[in-house]
Amino acid sequence: MAAPETFRWKPALLARADTLTVDGTRLALDDNWTLDAALVEDAAFTNQVIKGNRMVRLDLYTPELRRSIGYTGGRVGYDADPDARTHLAACAATLRALALARPGQQIALGVIRGGRWGMFLVGLGTLLGGLILAVAALASGIGSDRLLEAAIPTLFLILLGAVLTYGNWPWRKRPRINPAALADTLDEILSRSAPDA
Repeated sequence: MAAPETFRWKPALLARADTLTVDGTRLALDDNWTLDAALVEDAAFTNQVIKGNRMVRLDLYTPELRRSIGYTGGRVGYDADPDARTHLAACAATLRALALARPGQQIALGVIRGGRWGMFLVGLGTLLGGLILAVAALASGIGSDRLLEAAIPTLFLILLGAVLTYGNWPWRKRPRINPAALADTLDEILSRSAPDA
């Protein structure tokens, strides 16, 4: 049996460090939680860039709860950030444990469940707000110069809402991948972006 692997990283700039221990199929994050990978019924790997920040998270769902292994940091310099690299290595080890415990398991790529619905509703609200603003501006009879001033923010709201709504459409299935294949991909990313010694 392989020796337990331990990974320590700061999940965010001002957060305290997390320590994940992977021992066969048993996962433990600090004293916060312990989980047997055989209990995981669904999982999702999310990699999002919002403005200048990158958020990477592996969510593990059991019938009762969700456990997350996350990292948020700057988009610039992400490849060389030791905490980001350790987090990716921890995700790869967790994915291998999941592949060992549940050979037929598939990992969703992107946000699933409640987070996806939340972003869909935010997008829908933004889209509807932009459309209502556009109709109100046209119906109010304001001058063409004021209408032109209102057009740019209104179009931005409509476009942002449309992108969020389409990107998080809850009835579209997320692509899925074998956890061992995703772990291999993360290992390849780590080896390609390894800092020069």
